[in-house]
Amino acid sequence: MTVATQAVCPAELAVTASELECTAITVTKSATKVNIVTIYRPPCFPPAIFMERLQNMLPLLQNPTIILGDFNFDLLKYPDHAILTVMKQFGFKQQVQTPTTDQGDSQLICQGQVEDIPGLLGSSGAMLQG
Repeated sequence: MTVATQAVCPAELAVTASELECTAITVTKSATKVNIVTIYRPPCFPPAIFMERLQNMLPLLQNPTIILGDFNFDLLKYPDHAILTVMKQFGFKQQVQTPTTDQGDSQLICQGQVEDIPGLLGSSGAMLQG
């Protein structure tokens, strides 16, 4: 479940994501629409299959998109991880640069093309598209 304030007019977004655990909404602030997609990859789900499914899903998102999630890849320990290459191909940029877990690793949080919506994310980090 994804929760958003009514001030940004949240609407559930149907995402075709075979075998991916995800939820998605579209929020609107002023006249700008942004997708917020949360994705989880269990540690037992093969990384190569996960990235393939993700690559199939990302082109279907019509609006600028923020991806939040736990992909179970330690991006601080492996800053050249293949998932970052995949996300970069779709115009996303990793925003989190500090540990996000008690174990001191960093999970994937990415955002795209939402710089023109000040305050939408508050103080949270995200991976940017665009």
